[in-house]
Amino acid sequence: PNRTSPVLRGALVLERILGSPPPIPPPAVEALPAVNADKKPDTVRALLEMHRQKPQCFSCHASIDPIGFVLEGFDATGKARSMDRFARTEIDMLGQLPDGTIVRNPQELREALMADPVPFVQNVTERLIMYALGRVIEPHDMPFVRDIVRRSAADDYRFSTLILNIVKSDDFQKATVPLAGDGPVIKQASAAH
Repeated sequence: PNRTSPVLRGALVLERILGSPPPIPPPAVEALPAVNADKKPDTVRALLEMHRQKPQCFSCHASIDPIGFVLEGFDATGKARSMDRFARTEIDMLGQLPDGTIVRNPQELREALMADPVPFVQNVTERLIMYALGRVIEPHDMPFVRDIVRRSAADDYRFSTLILNIVKSDDFQKATVPLAGDGPVIKQASAAH
């Protein structure tokens, strides 16, 4: 609880930003030790490297950890830092993404993640549609989501274009919203812009 976690940070980026949550960890996953084999404080990165040597752990951590390592240049409050407070060594923010891309800082991570903007845009679109329709996205909604993303590509995925494509869609214009104590009500499209 008193140190940062590249695993949690990497998992958060995968789930909340890219919309591809990592697999749920297997039961009885042991917590990282606070010290290395020599009983001395070590960096979280070094402790994770030992953990990743287990084949059952490597497959998931290969996609999670590199993102988290790049974000280790920030402490728990978001303040920039360059030294690990426990190991008293410089923080190594280097990460190698599963596709082989090397990232050294948050800007390079952003550029690498946005090299293919579709996962990010699709995740944003799903969340906007959930908000707009007032319900969870179901599997049968995915063609609608993909269509919004595809149509928004022509305008370089501008946020305003995503919103307009959602609002102009039949799914949004014909959505029903249950009111407290009433049955479903059909939303009417407004002529105003």
